[in-house]
Amino acid sequence: MAVPAGPESDKTCGAVSPDSSCAPFIATSRQMPFRKPRFDRHSMPKKSSSSFHVKRDYPKGAVVAVIFDGSRFLTIKRSRYVKAPSAIGFAGGGVEPDEEQDQAIVREMKEELGVDVVPIKRVWKFLTARGVELNFWQVKIVPGQTIRIEPDEIEMWAWHTPESLRQQHNLISSAIPFLDCWEAGEISLESSDASSPN
Repeated sequence: MAVPAGPESDKTCGAVSPDSSCAPFIATSRQMPFRKPRFDRHSMPKKSSSSFHVKRDYPKGAVVAVIFDGSRFLTIKRSRYVKAPSAIGFAGGGVEPDEEQDQAIVREMKEELGVDVVPIKRVWKFLTARGVELNFWQVKIVPGQTIRIEPDEIEMWAWHTPESLRQQHNLISSAIPFLDCWEAGEISLESSDASSPN
């Protein structure tokens, strides 16, 4: 995979030494069991077949947006029409074949949250039980914007402290080891200078 065109941390895949408890994190089927989402179309609002979708896996992996204001993370609750329906985590999505990671994270934030962002650096990497590489990028939202979610993909968004995020019963699995490594000081994040978006 090509190195992202934007600035990137020189520490990835856990951003720590092999002896650290936050060493490159690879999920196993025991650590993160995968269950294919079951959709009950009869219990959902009627939507066109094109609106009801489950995104495909991406051979170039996926990008995850870490938006941090110094004490809170911007999180989203996924809609019922995507993988891991109604799960809470960070926004993001797959890297298209003609994209670099920093380009993908800018596109995904525009599509999902309706805002322009500036990629800062890749801060962590996670390999799911299905072999999908998740690249966590810290990004900053360009000031003066209002978040407008894409309802087919996101049900709602919210700011969460690490403590409140851990209390969410439907928290996406990859968020837990990310928080563990960040709280252990193995992941370095810059505080946003801009005021929190509306």
